[in-house]
Amino acid sequence: MYHWHRGPSRLVWFMIGAFSATWWWKHKQGHNGRVSYCSRPELPANSYQPPPYYPQHPHQQQPPPQSTALMKNETEPAAAAEPVVHTREWNWSWGSHTPLPPPPVDHGWDEEKHRQWEQERWEKRIDEEKQKLQNIGRQATDTFADFSEATLDGILSTVEAMKAKLAEHRDNRERQIREWQTWREQQIKQLEDWKKMQEQQNNRS
Repeated sequence: MYHWHRGPSRLVWFMIGAFSATWWWKHKQGHNGRVSYCSRPELPANSYQPPPYYPQHPHQQQPPPQSTALMKNETEPAAAAEPVVHTREWNWSWGSHTPLPPPPVDHGWDEEKHRQWEQERWEKRIDEEKQKLQNIGRQATDTFADFSEATLDGILSTVEAMKAKLAEHRDNRERQIREWQTWREQQIKQLEDWKKMQEQQNNRS
């Protein structure tokens, strides 16, 4: 025995149909909007200017004055009409408005303010450079003072060490001289004693 399978529910088919209808309606609105955006508005007949009038030859026939006046009256409303600027709105419709003139700009005030700003900026920069030079000079003076003190201390230490070495060398030299004199005296005394012994031996013989 086979089981009967139920097909898609009606709710699914209803949602598919609603989605298709909505998509078709949006597509149609977008197409109509593009057509209205690309289409050119229809202008009245009196908005076209008449062809330019050139002076004719004296022998040619002049146009009647009534037709010239009529053409002038027809062109006056079109020339007197204000320019209309068409703008595209959000909902694909067309609107018209007259653009407002831009506000006047006072260039003199801007130049004066810019010149004042430049002067203040240069003065501030000059003050900063002066401060930097003063700091550098102060640091150089302090460094030279510290270097001078350290140098003098080093020189004094070296002089004292040299004095101590000279004193030690002088003491060593004096001691060596005394020792040499003592040794010389001893040698002289030994020589004299030897001479005396030789004389005594000679006298005995």
